[in-house]
Order: sequence, then structure tokens, then C-alpha cells
Amino acid sequence: MRAALVTFALASALAGCGAGAPTCSLVGMWMASPVMGMQAGEKVTQTFGADGSYEVAIDSATWTGSYAQDGAQLTISNDGSCPSGAGDGVYSLAWDADCKGAIYSLVSDGCVGRSETFNGMRIIKPF
Repeated sequence: MRAALVTFALASALAGCGAGAPTCSLVGMWMASPVMGMQAGEKVTQTFGADGSYEVAIDSATWTGSYAQDGAQLTISNDGSCPSGAGDGVYSLAWDADCKGAIYSLVSDGCVGRSETFNGMRIIKPF
């Protein structure tokens, strides 16, 4: 009986994980502070539009580009902060259960500055 209760509790706790978990959306404004690179500790604001537009502001500098979200994967393209030919930045997103925060993990990115800024960065909804 006790083993059955433990198994049920564990299955219930894991029910929100994996393939059946709801997909969180990046659409909206997010606040962050990079943990490494030249921008470490700086205030970052990211805005993801429903139309695929993307804007990032670090202190007084602002860059725009486009993005695509496929589940827990983010691809940033045409980012004006990166040199020509740097290509897309691809990151996995580890979402909080309430979808109000996530941590970026680098998958691939030819833009060194962006990858140093975003890798390991935690984003949160400001309200």
C-alpha cells in the first residue's frame, strides 16, 4: 500500500513534465541580468513580439532582430548586435513551472557577444 502511494505521488508530481507539459510563450517583455561576459550584472530587457520580432536593450543600447520559438527552443536571427555572418543563436529554455521565468542554455551561436550574454541568463516577467 505504501509503495503504491509513493508511486502515485511521484507520478502526480511528474505529470507536468516532459512531452505533456504545456509550452510557455516568450511573447511579451522580460527582464534579465547576464551572469557572464562583458555584460555581466547589467540590466537587460528583452521583448518578443507575437509577429516574431525581437528587441533587446542593454543599458542604453538597443538591438532588433527576429526570433522563433519551438517548444523549449529559441532561435534568434538577424540580431543587429552581432557581426554580419554570425548566424542564428539557438538556446534551450528551462521554464519555471508557472511560465514566469526561464534560463537560457546555449545550443549553438556564432555570435560570441550574444552567447556570452545569454548563456545561463535567467529571464523573468517583470509583473
